[in-house]
Amino acid sequence: MSIVTEHGGKGYAPLPQSMSNTDTENEDEGVEKKSCQSTKHDSTTMQENVRFFPLDESKNLANRLKNGRNTSLGYCSDDIPIMVIDQDANNDLWKRPHMSFLRQLFLAASILLCLATIVIFLYVLPCNESNSLRPAIKNRPALLWDNTLQGMELYGPILVIPGTPRNLVMMYREQLYGDSVGKMQGSMVPLRKGGVISIHGGNGLLLWVVRLSYPPTEIVCKNLNMDKSRMPETTCLVAGEPGLISINSTTGLTQWSISASTHSKLPMLLPDIDGDGIADLLSVVISKDQKKQSPALFSGKSGSLLGQELKPECHRVYVSSLDSNDTISYLCDDSNGKQSTKTITLKELFPRIQYPKAMEKITDELNELQNPVVPSAQNSDQHIVRLTAFHQLGIEHQGTCPGDLCQTIMNITFQKDSNQPRMIWKSYGPNAYGMKPAIFTQINNPLVTGFVMKFWQWTPDSQIDKINSSIVRRTVIERTLVVIIDAAEVHPVNASQTEITQICDGTNCQPSLELQSQSLVVTDLNDDGSRELISYQTSYEFRDNLQLLKSKVEFIMLDAEVAKLTQIIIS
Repeated sequence: MSIVTEHGGKGYAPLPQSMSNTDTENEDEGVEKKSCQSTKHDSTTMQENVRFFPLDESKNLANRLKNGRNTSLGYCSDDIPIMVIDQDANNDLWKRPHMSFLRQLFLAASILLCLATIVIFLYVLPCNESNSLRPAIKNRPALLWDNTLQGMELYGPILVIPGTPRNLVMMYREQLYGDSVGKMQGSMVPLRKGGVISIHGGNGLLLWVVRLSYPPTEIVCKNLNMDKSRMPETTCLVAGEPGLISINSTTGLTQWSISASTHSKLPMLLPDIDGDGIADLLSVVISKDQKKQSPALFSGKSGSLLGQELKPECHRVYVSSLDSNDTISYLCDDSNGKQSTKTITLKELFPRIQYPKAMEKITDELNELQNPVVPSAQNSDQHIVRLTAFHQLGIEHQGTCPGDLCQTIMNITFQKDSNQPRMIWKSYGPNAYGMKPAIFTQINNPLVTGFVMKFWQWTPDSQIDKINSSIVRRTVIERTLVVIIDAAEVHPVNASQTEITQICDGTNCQPSLELQSQSLVVTDLNDDGSRELISYQTSYEFRDNLQLLKSKVEFIMLDAEVAKLTQIIIS
């Protein structure tokens, strides 16, 4: 007995159990087709205020194509209907609603607030880095670059030339002993040559070389331009046995050379005497017979002789000072070796001097002048270096190096307020010679300072090989010491130790202890706020019966290296 119930289209009727799933699907497809056909014929059968569309249906043809819909406006492809209010402004589901002016204003304000917050945290608020190294220094290796130059011995000071980046200028002399291309001869090269080189501060590549027929003795690089409105240009003045030359530090071109034989020491820099806008030079002229010397003025622009003492009476002249009254004082050694003090005015040397303009320049710039050609007499074996207003470094060399009595004694004294200075550190270096230290100061903290210093050390078992009757080969230990000073605490650390091979003919050695004594400089080469250490080292290398002289230049991140070696924070 079957029971049939009518629902009037508002309920459901149970399916006969004899109907399969396939039959049900077929019936559903038929119902859907009919429903689609009826909708396509007359859409007005929908309710007047509400229409039912599938999820992706709209009247926008482009939107329909984008979503893979057909171009007809049927609404039967999707069986998930959604309701859209039938109003003109909202008839298209893909159309973005218009943003009111007030909402646009608040959106713009929120974006500006976010940007202002980022800028304030990055650039305005101070960061306390006293207890940590800068990340840039932490992540960078200590050795940034090095360059090995063959056949030459670098010597003298390392000069840093202003620019971006800052380049380096150094003197060199060529290999003296042996044959770098054939078998070792054990003899000195007949012509002693040298020159000046420049190295790129960013990558260590060689920029230019000025070759001379003699090894230069001293060098200084200065801006000689007295007109502050003109672009500054650094000029390198190179002194040697024949005379003085001027080199453009950027191009390496020789600007001028003095034909007259001059002192092998650097000249004294003077204000503009001849009125050409370039600083002038005070040096010493040597007579052709090498028996007389006299003070002389030279043009810094052309190198021409401006004037000299007409009746020289001195066998040897040492310029000592220039006072604000344009008076030059100098020491005069006569032919018998008797020394006396003499004076001469700039007016006597150069009658066409422009008064009072030149005198105003002399008075204003006298304190900025370079040291005299020869400084006042002092004990060359004792040196006092002022590290800070509170710290003082004393260096004393004793004996002859190498030798049994050779040693270097160092001490650091500390004085605060009006108290008596007290020694806070002392060190002895037996069989060692301490070279000129490179000082790095702490600008923000006057109680923190330090220095880097090289030592040449000879041990009793140092290897000495005889090449012939007069020439020997010697092994020297070069040690680099880093000393950090924090108030009254001193932290010395041996940073490196390497072997150097030296060849000597009596007392004439290469590399030379005296010439290598200024092989360090501390500077900020990249203008990034960190300190860098520039160092060079020269040694002979023996391989396959060949001997080759090599000089190695290194660029080291000093702050990173000190932090790694001593674990002391230097911010």
